[in-house]
Amino acid sequence: MTDTTKPKYDIPLKEYKRMIRKLPLNTIDAVIHYDGGILLGRRLNSPAKGLYWTTGGRLLFGEVPTDAAARIAKDETGLDTRVRRFINAYSEFFEHGYFGPPSHAIVLSYLMEPYGAR
Repeated sequence: MTDTTKPKYDIPLKEYKRMIRKLPLNTIDAVIHYDGGILLGRRLNSPAKGLYWTTGGRLLFGEVPTDAAARIAKDETGLDTRVRRFINAYSEFFEHGYFGPPSHAIVLSYLMEPYGAR
């Protein structure tokens, strides 16, 4: 069974802001196969604010990537999901990141399937 509880260790916001100016972020895309298609949401925050995007977020310290994918899918959609397969790893660059300066992310992308009641 996948443990989707938040890891004990996280990075304080002030330190995180300093780090993302110098290091790539480790992030997850949870590509949710839903009703014969891929579930997209409109981004509320920069980068890519207002665009339709797959569910995603950052990998927390001490978290296994597949657990992060299930956590992120649940947090952003309310759906319980499981990983069907690993899709790809890629780099993503944005001129204006979440906190303003440019950002660089290393993205691990997983195909997810919902289970249980919808």
